Amino acid sequence: MKISPIDIRESRFKTAFRGYDRKDVEAFLTMVARDFENLLMENNELRETIKQLTNQIEEYKTRESSLREAVIAAQKVANEMKEAAKKEADIILSKAEFQAERIIDNANRRVTELMKDISELKRQKVEFISRLQMLLEGHQKLLSVQRDDENVSKESNITIFEARYNTQQNSDNTVKKDAEK
Repeated sequence: MKISPIDIRESRFKTAFRGYDRKDVEAFLTMVARDFENLLMENNELRETIKQLTNQIEEYKTRESSLREAVIAAQKVANEMKEAAKKEADIILSKAEFQAERIIDNANRRVTELMKDISELKRQKVEFISRLQMLLEGHQKLLSVQRDDENVSKESNITIFEARYNTQQNSDNTVKKDAEK
């Protein structure tokens, strides 16, 4: 059974012969009622405080749960981003390696082509020098033959010229003689 401060104030006791002083009992009951009322109000205030604190705890637990979920989600997103970045880095690295290999292959091919071109140019140089030497030798032979021919030709031209001159002189002399006659 719950006793309220009003119950304490309104309680009445039977009087007995040599019983307690009525004023003292009433004063004591009033004091007890007031203290009891204060204790009840304090108890109610404490219950209200407990209720508020319980609500705050529940709110904090909810926030903590939300924060925990947010942290877990953030970690998951961070891990996913790391994985995506790693995959992208791997792809970029693979592409770079492929391009590097392609560039090296192209450079090697170009070096091989240049080496072939150099070899071909060396061969052509040797062939050109050989042909030029043969051509020079041929021209030297022709010049030598032509000099020989010119010497022979000069001698025969001189002989022919002298023969013609002599023939001309003879004919001029004959014409002069005929004219004198």
